Amino acid sequence: MIAENIIEVAQIAQQNRAPLAWLGKKRGVVRALPSMLLICAILFVSPTADAQEVKIWEFSPYDVEIWYAFDASVTLSQAARTKFIDDLDADLYRSFRAAWRTNLTPMPTRLSGRIRQQFANLSLSDLTHNELIMVLSDKHPETKTLRTFDAAAKGLTEVYVTADSERVFVDALAATQKVPQAGDSAEPTSEDNDASQAEDDATQQIQSKLKVDASGLDSIKTKLKSGEIAGALIPRWALDVKETEIRALLTLLPWQTEMLYRQRDKLFFLLIGMDGDTFTFSARELDCPMQFIGTAFESSTMNWSHAPRLATATLIQAFAPVARVEDAEALTAVVRHRAGGLIIHDENPARIRVGDVLQPIIRRDDRNGIPTLLEPLSFTFAAVTQSDGVSMGVNVYSYSGGPGLQGRKNRRTQRVLLRVRPRYESTDLQVVVRGNSDKSQPGCFVFDRHWLTEDFELLGRTDWRGRYTIPVPETIVGVLPDAIRKERFQARMAAEKAAREKEEADKAAAEAAQAEGDETQPAPVPAPVPAAEPATPEVEAYEEIDPDNDPAVIPLNQPLLKIYVKSGDNVLASLPMVPGLQPVEVAQLPDDSLRLESEAFVRGFQGEILDLIGLRNLLAARVRLYIKDKDLEKAEESVGQLRDLKTYNEMADELSLIQNRMLEESGEAVPYSAKVKIDRMFQTTRDMLQKYLQDNLLSTAEKELEAAKQGG
Repeated sequence: MIAENIIEVAQIAQQNRAPLAWLGKKRGVVRALPSMLLICAILFVSPTADAQEVKIWEFSPYDVEIWYAFDASVTLSQAARTKFIDDLDADLYRSFRAAWRTNLTPMPTRLSGRIRQQFANLSLSDLTHNELIMVLSDKHPETKTLRTFDAAAKGLTEVYVTADSERVFVDALAATQKVPQAGDSAEPTSEDNDASQAEDDATQQIQSKLKVDASGLDSIKTKLKSGEIAGALIPRWALDVKETEIRALLTLLPWQTEMLYRQRDKLFFLLIGMDGDTFTFSARELDCPMQFIGTAFESSTMNWSHAPRLATATLIQAFAPVARVEDAEALTAVVRHRAGGLIIHDENPARIRVGDVLQPIIRRDDRNGIPTLLEPLSFTFAAVTQSDGVSMGVNVYSYSGGPGLQGRKNRRTQRVLLRVRPRYESTDLQVVVRGNSDKSQPGCFVFDRHWLTEDFELLGRTDWRGRYTIPVPETIVGVLPDAIRKERFQARMAAEKAAREKEEADKAAAEAAQAEGDETQPAPVPAPVPAAEPATPEVEAYEEIDPDNDPAVIPLNQPLLKIYVKSGDNVLASLPMVPGLQPVEVAQLPDDSLRLESEAFVRGFQGEILDLIGLRNLLAARVRLYIKDKDLEKAEESVGQLRDLKTYNEMADELSLIQNRMLEESGEAVPYSAKVKIDRMFQTTRDMLQKYLQDNLLSTAEKELEAAKQGG
């Protein structure tokens, strides 16, 4: 009875709708609460306890599926292969312990060839290209209320397929009903059994309703659009997402990836091959809930006895532990570690440690559970600054104006973070025009800003392709927790404010002493602070900042840089990035070509203004010198040269013509942001004209010359 109450409490608490008053309504729950907690702890660690239905994020192991495949070049007996799989399973258990629940199965034959060919560039479409998908006609009366695959399996009277699709369906169904292969170490849970039962029911219903259309796929699609038939199973590659008369459903057939995404947390692809006398191992991870494929990792050995351990190490390299966003602000967040409560030792590969760098991924579903958004947040990372093993505090670093990890919370949106796994020696940062990836932005300056000192270092400029190669730094810089950074910033502001106030007080005291006529007595100096009086904590904390030996600095375990991209005098963006994470990172930034062209014209025009100002002053000085030397002829000549120079009105008109030409929208519209920056540059230049050219320099020289001629 107590165990049942525990499960019920955990289920309701997990749904975040268990008010404290509810406990009083369950007879005996409150009195038995201490005993319940003790038994709850036993249930969590007992493999025979019947509490598998309760799935709590930090106390649930990763459900891991590993698809392995031996290359034809591997000359090993079946016994040696079976022993390798058994040893690999044992090594994985020793490494991950309770954090992983592993299932090793041979790679499906229907996907093996494509995965081998596209392993380095594998994508989700490679896995789902030939899978069957349920489509319904919006014009058929049977489909009006059908919104899910199960509902379609029950509600449809006929499901049309081609002969090839029927054969694929029957063969795949038969393959799923075979006896598990050697190496399938994990026992199915009650969740898996319940899900499998539901899948089998829907699949059997679909199989009994299959009807082959001998006319082929085009005929089926035509009948769907016209409403002649209600539903069909067609290959995913044949589905046109732009079709408005056809509606696709999330197709949960047992052998397809959509079902695997729901049953597993991680899917690994492990290829075992040979290169001469060397055994090679290649591994990639697919995070199932986020449908995110990680980077491929490789290793090799010439000794087969080392193969299980080396394969385990390769899988560990490819594995990315997961954390879930609980609460987020602009620069910080609180996240929860998946399976963190099951990890005892820090050496466990599933542990997320202080100093790790995490990459956020967002998933947004529609009301039918179909993902409408699945992507990593570009140029956004989180650094772990504190952890108790389950709950972690992170600093959030995002691009200029980026939302970070903030966003609306709802059931259809998931925000998780995966630990980054840099693999490459460098990353090419490619700067392109936002909205037009084919248009690069060459000549942009690339800076690296130090996280602690905030000093800028010029790395270089983008080439003709808009690319600049950023190598993985030899020394990884640490970061300060955001709370400490704010305290020190406030301390610096307080110190600067105190210095300004002291300077103003000294100046006021000096002016007061001078006003009293006491010129010999120096300005009063404030009394020095006694040596015994300590400085304020804020100023002391500010003065003790030492980037190399600061105990508050969190050393990062992976490289994280803060890159600034500058076009001319304009900073285009601040981009946090992890070099080595991807071969190429594309930054889509505003088109700065027009503003840069305007800047070139303005710079040239400002240079002309400076030359004009210098020449005017020089000629005016010559006029005065010649008048002083009584050389009125040369003075007259200099006044004539001064009179021939461009006037303020001429320069202002020329500047207006340049501005109008830059902002002309006959070809394409000028973006508002670029127009504002261009107007600001021209206004600065116009202010320069008004300040230095709107004077009476010429009239003064003419008056002085006229006065000299009259003997004045």
